[in-house]
Amino acid sequence: MEQTSSGAQKQTLTAKSQETQRVVATILEQIPGLAKVRQVRHRDGSLAEFAPEKVGAALAAALRDAGVNDEVLLARCTHQTLVRLDRDFDGRAVPTTEDVERVIALVLIDNNLAYAAKKYLQTALPAVDRERAAGIGLRFRRRYSRAGVHPYDQIEWETRDAVITNEKGKAVFEQRGVEVPKSWSQGATNIVVSKYF
Repeated sequence: MEQTSSGAQKQTLTAKSQETQRVVATILEQIPGLAKVRQVRHRDGSLAEFAPEKVGAALAAALRDAGVNDEVLLARCTHQTLVRLDRDFDGRAVPTTEDVERVIALVLIDNNLAYAAKKYLQTALPAVDRERAAGIGLRFRRRYSRAGVHPYDQIEWETRDAVITNEKGKAVFEQRGVEVPKSWSQGATNIVVSKYF
C-alpha cells in the first residue's frame, strides 16, 4: 500500500515537473530577446551556463510549496525574473546564484507572494547561509550574578512594614510584613510597596 502511494506521488511530481517545463518553455519561446545573461557564478566560484528553465522550475516549486497553482502567475513571475536579470546584468556582469535567488525572491514579493518568497528562500539558501542569516543573537557577559545561582538568592532580604502617613500623622497606606532587600531605605520600601504590591 505504501509503495503504491509512493509510486503515485512520484508520478504526480513527474507530471507536475513536465507541466512546469512545458510552461517555462512556452514563456522562453515568446521572449527570445531575453538572453543577455549567458553565465552564472556558483557559490564555489565556478562558472556555468545560465539556464532560464531552472528559474521557471524554481518559481514553480516556490508557488507549489505555497499552495499556488496558477500557470499565468508562473508565466508572469518567470518573465519578470528574466527581464530583471537581463536589466540588472545586461550581459556585462555575471550574476551569482545568490543574485538569481535574490531576484526570484524580489519578484515573488512584488507579486504579493511573500509567503512563497519565504518558502523559496528557506529551500534555496544552504544551511550555512540560513544560520548566518538568522544570526546568533546578542550575547552578554555576566556581571552582577553568578552562574547556577538565582539573582534573588544573592540579595539579602528583610521583613518590614510599609506605612505612609499624611501631614497629620494618620496612615493613608499600610502593609505589614513585606519582604524587601535589606539595602533599601524605608522611603524606597514605602514607595515600591504602595505602587506595586
